[in-house]
Amino acid sequence: MQILSTNIAKPTTILWRGKQVQTGIYKTPTNQPIYLGTQDVKGDIVSDRKVHGGEYKACYIFSSNHYAYWQNLYPNLDWEYGMLGENLTVSDLDETQVFIGDIYKVGDALVQVTQPREPCYKFGVKFGTQNVLKQFIEHGYPGTYLRVLEEGFVEKGDEFVLIEKAENSLTVHQFFNLLYTKTKDQKLTRTNIKLSAIFIPVFAITISLAAIDWLMSIEPHWFSTIFGVYYFSGTVIAAIAAVTIATVYLKEHGYLHSRMTNDHLFSLGALQFAFINFWGYIAFSQYLLIWYADLPEETFWILQRWEGGWAIMSLLLIVIHFLVPYIALVSQPSKMNPRRLKFISVWLLFAHLFDLYWLVMPQMPGLADGFVFSWIDLVFPVAAVGFIIIIFNMKAKKENLIPIGDPKLKRGLDFHL
Repeated sequence: MQILSTNIAKPTTILWRGKQVQTGIYKTPTNQPIYLGTQDVKGDIVSDRKVHGGEYKACYIFSSNHYAYWQNLYPNLDWEYGMLGENLTVSDLDETQVFIGDIYKVGDALVQVTQPREPCYKFGVKFGTQNVLKQFIEHGYPGTYLRVLEEGFVEKGDEFVLIEKAENSLTVHQFFNLLYTKTKDQKLTRTNIKLSAIFIPVFAITISLAAIDWLMSIEPHWFSTIFGVYYFSGTVIAAIAAVTIATVYLKEHGYLHSRMTNDHLFSLGALQFAFINFWGYIAFSQYLLIWYADLPEETFWILQRWEGGWAIMSLLLIVIHFLVPYIALVSQPSKMNPRRLKFISVWLLFAHLFDLYWLVMPQMPGLADGFVFSWIDLVFPVAAVGFIIIIFNMKAKKENLIPIGDPKLKRGLDFHL
């Protein structure tokens, strides 16, 4: 692939459904080098950053090989490079051979293929008809967006040199076809709704029994009426944290829908914050019930955790499992910040492990007066997480991670704060 033209746009106002809208789709050749930045092309107008620009859509390239096809359909338009809205018009871009995740060196920049272009109404306005959107989809050669790993200038004549081939990935053409596949069976969605309704009571009962039989029974003389709820709240926090880590990672590496923005992460951040508060409420309620009732059958359990080295662990539990994540996620922007969410999700997984250690280990022989850490304490958690990652990786290679055909997909993608 070789750059044939570098193209940028100036702000252009169009009329759409009676409203004036600004767009950057009217790109024209510059005949000079352009600078690829990590968020956009320097000097190029990006009017709507919810769907254009940003880390994974910093630059758009399109193949000159397909210009003849479009000129044949729309011969009355004024044709020049940049007509498809691309920053770089390149020769011999083959979407059936270029893979999502491929890394190229071009000019002074290092770029990575991220996702195909999805046409919007502004594309239709430029071509004089919204029918062009359907034609663009049916043609199946959409060009691709690039992520800029190393910023730099590029110019006409620069070659794309393959640096690293993506493994176990989809081609741009395959990805595009998955986005617009016509076989959208909604049977799985309906099945999942039914199964989730059945699973809710099953989960509530089984997790309560597990908490009582596997944890509370370690000390057979102690009981708590809300111990099952306490364990449930901590488990849900850990589950949401694990899902958040996976979601942010997949989003950052271009495996999820191209229209997914940081706004969509808000629900995960809000759920984490809600259950952090719920866990704190239940934990304090359990302590308050033991303190208020002052029954010997209950007080000895909590007193043991407020003596010797366990007193330090008890204080740390409050800080690690409640105060730090509460403060970290209390603001709305923090609930949508990918870096903050990744950090606090890892923190919460550690906090849950810390909580389990606090629940279990004081009853172990020889540890009544204080705690002792050993590498063996981490073996099972690491093995369990590793096993789940391996299974997920094996399944993800065979399935589309975007639920094409799900009736809730469009509504979800349209969400914004």
